[in-house]
Amino acid sequence: MTATIDMRPDQNSSWRRHAASWLFVTGLTVACSQASAQAVGQASDPAWASIETKARAEGRVVLYASPVAPLLDRLRADFEKANPGIRLEYSRIWVASGVIAKIDAERNSGVDGADVIIATEIAVKPWYEQHAKDGSLIAPIGPDAKTWPAQAMLRGATPVLATEPMVFAYNSELVKTPMTGYRDLLRPELKGKLATTEIGSPTLAIWYNWLEETQGADFMRGFAAQKPRMDTGGAPASQALAAGEFAAIAFATVTTIRPLMDMGAPVKMVVPSPSFGVGYTGAILGWSKRPNAAQVFMNYLMSERGQTTWNGRGESASPRKGIPGSLDPESIKIDFPPMSSEAIDRLKTRWSGMLNAQ
Repeated sequence: MTATIDMRPDQNSSWRRHAASWLFVTGLTVACSQASAQAVGQASDPAWASIETKARAEGRVVLYASPVAPLLDRLRADFEKANPGIRLEYSRIWVASGVIAKIDAERNSGVDGADVIIATEIAVKPWYEQHAKDGSLIAPIGPDAKTWPAQAMLRGATPVLATEPMVFAYNSELVKTPMTGYRDLLRPELKGKLATTEIGSPTLAIWYNWLEETQGADFMRGFAAQKPRMDTGGAPASQALAAGEFAAIAFATVTTIRPLMDMGAPVKMVVPSPSFGVGYTGAILGWSKRPNAAQVFMNYLMSERGQTTWNGRGESASPRKGIPGSLDPESIKIDFPPMSSEAIDRLKTRWSGMLNAQ
């Protein structure tokens, strides 16, 4: 079963005037109240109150993260509102391996850099495991960490903060018959009118493998025969789709498609069920220059308020139960067999060769 979402408003919408700049527009802050009992409980913990005081003295927390900019803007605005005196400064690094490369370089050179990172678990799992084992990652100790679901706290130090499904989308002005599943991408009329994403990360390599496993042994060869254009990422492909450069794109995320739909783009999004997805995992770096602000920020991300801000718009799923607007985490597959870097490289070579040979 699949879910098709169509949120296009009037045909005369002015979305085209704004589509090129949507990534830079701060998302609306999700309004959510904090329970008074929780606030009283936090205030009565002198150790945590001391951490909050020290965090305000540190004044800021630096985040390197791979989620999209509108989401990070939304989190920043709400975090700073909830924690006056602490600024959130973020650098968005799309490729998760780029996050790791940057913080490793900073650590080796001793420069002041990130305090917290958020990256896709599937891409950085070996790095997380190594650094959690040697004590380089600091476990969250805030009051909301104490109620965090155990299955979403990996290695005792890295919480899975959200899971996001991979979706596909089509231009409803160019595709008149609704699409409902991945095999619709093999329609003859779509040959030469599709886009997909280059295999620049383990996530993409495993996703193509998952497509073959779930859609049939013939699917990937049929898809390659459609001569899809290999794009550099989901965001530019999504904007090209809205502008009518493609009829459909095979790889996208809700957070890249929904803003275009909200602005009236002629785009429909299909969320397969089950979906392939990624888990965004956070970590506090043991060499952080602002360890208290890092703890306060991570506690915010794990709180009901932070989880609502992140997952409350139907873009992703929260591990915490009862978050309004959250997707169902059980419908998104993010647990994949462990793969060595050599195995990942073999997948990259296989799929790149097949898709680029047509």
